[in-house]
Formats: sequence, structure tokens, C-alpha cells
Amino acid sequence: FPAIFVTFINAFTIFMPAKTRSKLVFLGEGDFEGLYQYIPPEQLSVQDGGLGVDTVGKAKVETVSSGERRVVSLGQVTKGQKGEIRARVLFYEAPVKLALKPTGAAEDAEPETLWEKEIKADQEEPVEKVAWEASQAGELVFIIDNSASYFRSRTVVLSSPL
Repeated sequence: FPAIFVTFINAFTIFMPAKTRSKLVFLGEGDFEGLYQYIPPEQLSVQDGGLGVDTVGKAKVETVSSGERRVVSLGQVTKGQKGEIRARVLFYEAPVKLALKPTGAAEDAEPETLWEKEIKADQEEPVEKVAWEASQAGELVFIIDNSASYFRSRTVVLSSPL
């Protein structure tokens, strides 16, 4: 809602009983993280800031601070296993990568890249749908690289049926 509307409503809520007031929530335009506290992103349409109502699996919301590179585990996979993930950046853009850490590989070994792209929040199709197939058994990971940013954090919403 526009800020003036929220201010107007807040002025009147002081006259409401506390129980009624606790049932009201006003979110600003583009406040997707606030919205996700009440409705999971996998249950929201793409137009409403979600991943699409046909999403399989529970969504994860990852906010990566400026200068940070985050590796998000999506689960263990077997050789030949196939699947699809969905990813969306909420603001700005973020370089992301889907990768496979082979079973038994050294902890500091670089995982095998399955897909890599810079996702932009304002691109025509905001949700990236990525089909993948594991060449070997291991851990499927999603890497969000915000190390080049000095000031802005990045929020990425992703889902995988694992």
C-alpha cells in the first residue's frame, strides 16, 4: 500500500481493540520478505512475487549480504537423477550457479557447474526454471555470489523438490 494509506490506517487502529489490531498487517509495495512470513513463495503466483503456484517443493528465501558468497544445500542426489529448480531475485540482480559436489570430494573442492546465470529482478520472465541431471552422486548446491557488491544485499527465492 502507499505510505500515506498506511499512515492513515495506523491513525485509526489506535481506537481498535488490541486483539483486532493484531489481525491486521499492512505491507509496503515490493515487501516480498514481509509477505513470505504469511504466505510461502511457492503458493504465490509469479505476478504476486512468488515462484508460481505449480512449484514443486518448499521454497527457501536466502538474503546474502554485500561481499558474501553463499552456498545453499538443496540435498543429496544419485547418479542420473533429474529435477527442476526455480529461482527468482527480488531486487537488482545476482550471479547464481547450480552445482554438484561429488560424494567423497574434498571439502574445499570446487563443485561441478550444472547451470550458471546472472538473474535480474526486472527481466521479462522473473522466475528461472532450470532442469538438471546429476552426472554422479553427490550434493546439489545453489551458489549465490554477492562478493562483488559493496553496499547491497541480494535476496533470492528458490525451490527444489529434494
